[in-house]
Amino acid sequence: MHIPLDYYRILGVSPDTIDEQLHQAYQDRTTQLPHCEYSEDVIQKRISLLNEAYQVLSDPITRTDYESNFLKLVFSSTNKSFVPDHKQSDIVTQEQNSIKSSSIDIHEDYFSGALLILYELSEYELVIQYGENHLQSFPKNVEDSGLKSIKMDVILSISLAYLEITRQLWHDKTYEKAAAAGLKGLAFLEKNRFFLSIQEEICSELNKLRPYRILELLAYPIHYQTLRQKGINLLKSMLEDRHKINEQTKSLSNLKTNDFLSFLQQIRIHLTIDEQKQIFVDTYKNSSSLVASYLKVYILIALGFFRKKPFLILEAQTILENLESHQKVAIEQTVVALLLGQTQLAEKILLNKVKNEPILNFIRVNSQGSPDLLPGLCLYSEIWLKTEVYNSFRDLKELPISLQEYFLDKQVQTYLDGFVKLDRKDDLTPATDTFKKSSQYYNYRQNLQKFQPTSLTSFPNSLSTENPTIPLSSKTKKTYKVQNNLSVSNVKNYVRNFTKKVIRVQFNKGVLSTTQLLKILLKNNYVESCYFILKSRKNILIILGGVSLTSTCLVLAYKINSPLFALERNQYKVSLIQPLINIPLANKQIVKTTGVLTPRGFHQLIKVWLSSKSKAFGENHDIDSLNKILVDPLLSKWRNHAQKLKQSQSYWVYSHNITVNSLKSNQNNLDQVTGEADIKETGQYYHQGTMSYSYDDILRVQYTLLRRNNRWLIQEIDVIN
Repeated sequence: MHIPLDYYRILGVSPDTIDEQLHQAYQDRTTQLPHCEYSEDVIQKRISLLNEAYQVLSDPITRTDYESNFLKLVFSSTNKSFVPDHKQSDIVTQEQNSIKSSSIDIHEDYFSGALLILYELSEYELVIQYGENHLQSFPKNVEDSGLKSIKMDVILSISLAYLEITRQLWHDKTYEKAAAAGLKGLAFLEKNRFFLSIQEEICSELNKLRPYRILELLAYPIHYQTLRQKGINLLKSMLEDRHKINEQTKSLSNLKTNDFLSFLQQIRIHLTIDEQKQIFVDTYKNSSSLVASYLKVYILIALGFFRKKPFLILEAQTILENLESHQKVAIEQTVVALLLGQTQLAEKILLNKVKNEPILNFIRVNSQGSPDLLPGLCLYSEIWLKTEVYNSFRDLKELPISLQEYFLDKQVQTYLDGFVKLDRKDDLTPATDTFKKSSQYYNYRQNLQKFQPTSLTSFPNSLSTENPTIPLSSKTKKTYKVQNNLSVSNVKNYVRNFTKKVIRVQFNKGVLSTTQLLKILLKNNYVESCYFILKSRKNILIILGGVSLTSTCLVLAYKINSPLFALERNQYKVSLIQPLINIPLANKQIVKTTGVLTPRGFHQLIKVWLSSKSKAFGENHDIDSLNKILVDPLLSKWRNHAQKLKQSQSYWVYSHNITVNSLKSNQNNLDQVTGEADIKETGQYYHQGTMSYSYDDILRVQYTLLRRNNRWLIQEIDVIN
């Protein structure tokens, strides 16, 4: 049988390997134990092939003849047979005792051993190709025990190859291809009805892949309906596996409850309003899950407001009444009451239940001159609907919010006027009267440039005078006029000038981010008049004028008491770049190899190093991950860098591509190897949660590797250019 192997590859060495390295590789390979489910027969056949290769290469005469013929075949298209003069092999066939461009022909009895060696060399595609072809030669019902054992060994090699391909593709971030390989392996095992433990392992890998596949599939444009529906079906299967969204156990995807809920929050932005209704409302219609109920509330509010169907908002109000005893939902209840025309109820909830002073101050300021709080509440409700509701739906986040348009819709007016007649609440306001009571809000909508919110300084305790660290000049205290059609550069200049006047902050370059500015202003209790503009195209709320509270600030203040804040405050950073869960190492044998390092193994080691670097310098600062791949003094150096980064409240986000250029053994030290690789590295630097620097480089790096305790580790790293 023709097998794509040669004696060098069987031992895992290169043609320039010296005798000492050859002997070391042979010892390592013979003591290395394959998977525990392989039969003793295939293990002995593997050892026989190793012995055959070593005997030929360790003898100077046969090795010279073999190398001469090997090189001729590599550099020539003419194949010539090779037969050692003084020795005939019992394994390599006498009829075709040849090397055909790094190939040999073996007796059929040794095929299972050769297949095992191909698997150990990470030639998974070849294992599947040759293995499945060979299985066709077996009768359907194998009675002979010896033949049955051989067949099972072949099936085992193929199954393990499918498993490793799945893991490799997972690491390469080709999640759908990884899943396809895993499903093929699973179907293969189910067809042959062997190795239940490997079936379970492949199933486990497929389940862990689901979050990545879902993110990948749902990220497609909306018109890719087939792919997106596939992602939705996977998400439904995850939900069904958990039975309840907030079940207090790990799911099959290996996500704990908080991680799973954070994952749900992240994928929502990839789902349309109808898709979310299908998944979270229709599927969990009778669910008692609190989280499912919260999600329903936001979906129903979005649907009711967007499609002008107040009865859906009424349904959300009913759910909120049931949630009130479990969680603070006063903001949601206030906005829902307003949308149902229950203005007195909305104001009652606002004054009695909302304890968030920044929000209350904002509403009061923007209601000055009105007998009630309706103008400010309408303004705040628009901000809340945009940032907390619409922004969670893929097809709504770019749309503007207009309460005026909602209340003037005939369908809404008809429903709410009929709702009033039912006398369900004695404080209902007819829809046609809701905005008549809010003339200031009308003026705000119709003439933005003339609308000047009253300064918050007129309210008691709204401006702290106890902290003198921020002296307020007369220029700072005035209310700035709103500029229409501001360009991005104008906005940046405005914010930059404003921060210079208000805050004594030293910075090298750039300007304070909105979030940083808000933190400083809030810390110093600086509250002054405010105005907001919504950049709808980019969904960015920008500070304009002498302000310290923006809608971003209000939203942050709101979120602290929001039911969904628990899903966001420790949110798992799920992406297609950083792993959501710990991915098992592809081809663990190469990373922990006791043999001579191969280029594929070198590539894998670099991947492990870059992954450890990303973890150590990432947001979670997993510094101990460096211990798995580096040795001192390099280890101490990188741990020190990572510790300093952590202390500065900063982190990096990396992505990498690797191209191996060379790998060379140290002739004087069998336990040392030097290799070069081109590393394409993209880095983003975050300080206190805000990205302030990024780069995209291609570096040629030299790695010096050291074998210690049967593991290859990195001893030195040098950037060549």
